[in-house]
Amino acid sequence: MIQKHFSLFIILLLTGCATSPIDLSEIKSLPQGEGIVFGRVKVIEGRKEKNLSSVLGESQFRVIILPDNSSKAIYVPLKDDGSFIWHLPEGSYTIASFEWRSHGTLEGRIFANYRVLKNKATYIGTLAISFSGTRYVTYVADEYELSSVTFKHKFPDMQEEVIRYLMQMEGRR
Repeated sequence: MIQKHFSLFIILLLTGCATSPIDLSEIKSLPQGEGIVFGRVKVIEGRKEKNLSSVLGESQFRVIILPDNSSKAIYVPLKDDGSFIWHLPEGSYTIASFEWRSHGTLEGRIFANYRVLKNKATYIGTLAISFSGTRYVTYVADEYELSSVTFKHKFPDMQEEVIRYLMQMEGRR
């Protein structure tokens, strides 16, 4: 019985340590025909911004991205302040939902749309998710100055001009 639980724990730990396949920090150069998008997911609870640090290597917060031309979801763990730099093939994408394992598991829909432009770096904004208990609201904020400093610090040799093209929230019914 103990060995069974230990095996499950190891599997979960290794799964949690897996990085996102689109995280730019894990590659040396941009794959041909892809673009870069960067920004942040900001989680607010009780009017305080939450740090999305991991516990035992496992991310506690992730977003699920759906490419418009595919039914295959991309699960992206976020950590620290929620900043991200992703590389993706050119096309349209939707941040469709989130999962937050903090006080139990909270899941919710987002539907924030953005475009990836081939061989370009694009700032897509800060997606804010503000919680009041289990209820939440989402909106896109423009924190370009802060994000562009982080981006330029991480990629000082990148010569391309950064495009600012913010995510668009789908209309609510």
